[in-house]
Amino acid sequence: MIITEVKSYDLDNYNCDILLIPTCFSQISNLSFTIEEIKNIKNRNIALKIDKIIDEFELDALEDFIKSTLNMDIQYYVFTDMSVYSILNKYNITNKGMYFSKTINCSRADIREYNMLGLKCLVSTELPLEDIRNISNLKNNIFYSYGYSNMFYSKRKLIDLYKQYSGNDFESLNKMFMLEEETRKNERYPILQNNNGTFIFTSFIHVLFKEIDSIDKDNFFYIDSTFIEENDLFNILDIYKQGFSKGFSEELYSMLLKINSNVSGGFLYIKPSILKEEN
Repeated sequence: MIITEVKSYDLDNYNCDILLIPTCFSQISNLSFTIEEIKNIKNRNIALKIDKIIDEFELDALEDFIKSTLNMDIQYYVFTDMSVYSILNKYNITNKGMYFSKTINCSRADIREYNMLGLKCLVSTELPLEDIRNISNLKNNIFYSYGYSNMFYSKRKLIDLYKQYSGNDFESLNKMFMLEEETRKNERYPILQNNNGTFIFTSFIHVLFKEIDSIDKDNFFYIDSTFIEENDLFNILDIYKQGFSKGFSEELYSMLLKINSNVSGGFLYIKPSILKEEN
């Protein structure tokens, strides 16, 4: 099943199985659905995005928010902070939890432990294909299939710090900038600052596509819509849907590259250095 975050209220054009709905507890989003707007979503499977790092003073509001959705037709709750798990557990709905902390979900053993708690896990993008296949056999987890992968987060407003010490003045909130390291002149990393902090993303779009034919499909496949234009997102979703119906062919992959050719499989075909055998 394909899951993606919506970028507008035009939900009919989203050719996916699960709509990820941004809320006031989302870490990054260009909009936020109210409780009434969530209630008005009909005939679609939805997951609520409540993935920000929760401060202590927000705990009561968070629980009130989740309580207000208990009688709605909500399929899943996407989160990264374990305070959300505690609330889901309190109301006996941990089976609806999707744990999106992919930097933590790095091994079959770890993911299996979370599965035993009732959770579905977003699997790390820093794993070789062999491990991806092995984890997919657990079923009902989430694989990052397309998007700029978030690789750094700080609650500090780093772009504002840059403005302060550089003497430059510009609008910095909720705008994408490109970060270039001094020693890596050919790579530019998207960087975004919002009220929750600062985020840095991969310089390329991480793609899991042709490989899907070789892994267990009884899982979820996440299309990350961050920085992707909505019309492009519609086309990407259509291509993945075709892949699931008739195979992830070279022809479909070429169509995907026409939308944006700056793609990479990341670690799919690279063994992490920590696991490499010494020469």
